[in-house]
Amino acid sequence: DYVKKIKGTLEYPAWLRDFDLVGVRDYGQQYEWAPCASCMHPALRKQYTIKNDVIWFEHKKQLLKSTEFGTDPIPRFINSGDNIDQTIEILGSANTIITNSYHGAYWGILLKKRVIVVEAWSSKFNAMRHQPYFLGKGEHWKDYIERVPTYNTAIDECISATETYWNKVKGYIK
Repeated sequence: DYVKKIKGTLEYPAWLRDFDLVGVRDYGQQYEWAPCASCMHPALRKQYTIKNDVIWFEHKKQLLKSTEFGTDPIPRFINSGDNIDQTIEILGSANTIITNSYHGAYWGILLKKRVIVVEAWSSKFNAMRHQPYFLGKGEHWKDYIERVPTYNTAIDECISATETYWNKVKGYIK
């Protein structure tokens, strides 16, 4: 609620200017990019056996309507937030992740997976450094699968940016 989308840019509250150091997960904005520190989790560096070509990974409060995106029998998982290791293993076990979860998209990208976001319900998807493919209402994922990028260096970039920001934070702690 504190970030509004205005003509493709994000507007942050004025009180942020009162701080000496501000990091945001939104890339290319007026404040320093500090990706979600979950990129440091060791489970994101593991290799996983592929069990499904495609999975649906849903936000627990924003469930997807499968009828809007085809009738293919695709395994569906919900991000309950109970076990990060198990969640990352689920994401790692697929080649392609169809999701409406920010962390499903973020972790999938860090795992070098093809990530398709459907029904992006929040501005937090708008300024991701490594953009997933956004599927429009009525579009079928199979028609766009070849356009979905993967990012081989995303995890290294996110870890480096997180470490750089953390070192700046430590510089302010005396």
